[in-house]
Amino acid sequence: MMKKKTFIQKVIREFPAYLPEDLREGIRIRETTATKMNDRRYHGIILEREGQRAAPMIYLDEMYEQYRKGDPFDALMYELAAVYVRGERMDKDHLMYPPENPDGTVTLIALRLLSIDRNRDYLKEGPYWEVGNGLALTCDIRAWDEVTGEWRMRITHEWMKTMGLKREELFRDAMYSCPLGNPVTLYELESRCSAPDPVDFLEFPDPLPLPPELRTRPFVLSTRYYKLGAAGLFYPRTMERLADLFDGNYYVVPTSVHEVLIIPDDAGMPAEKLEELLQYSNRSVVEPEDILSEDLYHYDRISGELSIAEVLEPAS
Repeated sequence: MMKKKTFIQKVIREFPAYLPEDLREGIRIRETTATKMNDRRYHGIILEREGQRAAPMIYLDEMYEQYRKGDPFDALMYELAAVYVRGERMDKDHLMYPPENPDGTVTLIALRLLSIDRNRDYLKEGPYWEVGNGLALTCDIRAWDEVTGEWRMRITHEWMKTMGLKREELFRDAMYSCPLGNPVTLYELESRCSAPDPVDFLEFPDPLPLPPELRTRPFVLSTRYYKLGAAGLFYPRTMERLADLFDGNYYVVPTSVHEVLIIPDDAGMPAEKLEELLQYSNRSVVEPEDILSEDLYHYDRISGELSIAEVLEPAS
């Protein structure tokens, strides 16, 4: 059984043989590591080709685990080659800036919301925008593949330099394009889990206040495509719209980088219970790479501010 280092070196040597002949010429493969969300380190390869603006990186950690469990090396290489070929054959216009849809709207930028403390190394590699309470937003280029679905390319300092783009321009475009291409959504939690066609309470720009009986229920906020949807909380006017919808204040439970729970104050749930829920979720439910924050947040309608919630210490 090969160790991971040996496995990666074997991939580097033998992978080109699994590619179509027109894609073998001029390809250079090198080993690399990358820091992903929550400062988790991943191992993989970068496939470089002369004249390309961006070189794809393929992570090999999961593939190595499949190999350890008995999957044949050849089968894994054919699978890897299929992924690479799809990427090479797809339209590369999304790697230009600004990335535009056919109608001219810029909707292919994506945001992700992260904890600064949990992502110190990750945040060194690209531009970010601090949004308060120990949280920050970063940007990706978002694209689609018919087989594998959504994929993202991290916007790094190097990419910004290549494009001649400033941080302020990037986040201005992101705040314009994200609500268009991947709008924020809000569903009542129970219906989100069970109803075939739940109501999106943020579907319209200026929602009327909910009936009092609905303001006592928990809601889940994400974006249309869900992945990394917690960033939707920081789309323009999202927090204000929530306060109008609930006609009051609310808690934000950061259950993952993909979604957050929204609990209106009218629900009467103590902050201590919500913090217990968050701690349990981070400890036992959410994958480590998907943890957003250890803090419970509260939005005050009068001040218009989101802050870390005050939680009473248990009596000794």
